[in-house]
Amino acid sequence: MANRNCLCPVCERHSIPRRCNAFRNTCKPAEKPDYDCALRGIHAQLADENDIIISQGENVVFNKIVESHGDLVDYNAGEGVFRLRKEAAYLVNWSVAVEGCDTKPFVRFALKVDGRTHSDAAMPITIGMLSGSALVMAKKFTSLALTNDTDDRVRLQAVAPVANITIVSM
Repeated sequence: MANRNCLCPVCERHSIPRRCNAFRNTCKPAEKPDYDCALRGIHAQLADENDIIISQGENVVFNKIVESHGDLVDYNAGEGVFRLRKEAAYLVNWSVAVEGCDTKPFVRFALKVDGRTHSDAAMPITIGMLSGSALVMAKKFTSLALTNDTDDRVRLQAVAPVANITIVSM
């Protein structure tokens, strides 16, 4: 039976990852990949249980940085705008807990990249959790924001966290 810590299917004597040389029946240490597989990015939340209303076209302003790894993403908390500092592919996941709007029977939020809608998500009801994901191919210093794209103001639920966003460099 193979050792769980060994990449060799038959070897049971190694405690560090190794790759088997089947021709000589000896094992070598596993090769280190020639790429950096560490995730870098930011996770932010809107963690406010007060009544929050986001007007049409207004950005969600996140008030808590949960995690930030590396220096690839800056955040302007006054405007609710993230700045991607490196040309790369970024995976963006977000969610917003909505409670309603004044006149529309639906809610829509959009991920804006350099001021233009990159992707959006809508739901045909006005109470619930709205979420979305996007792969953004960014140039250096690309701006990114989560925006109320409903033709109405939207009330957010009085729960914490009200909204989340995670931006990870791929």
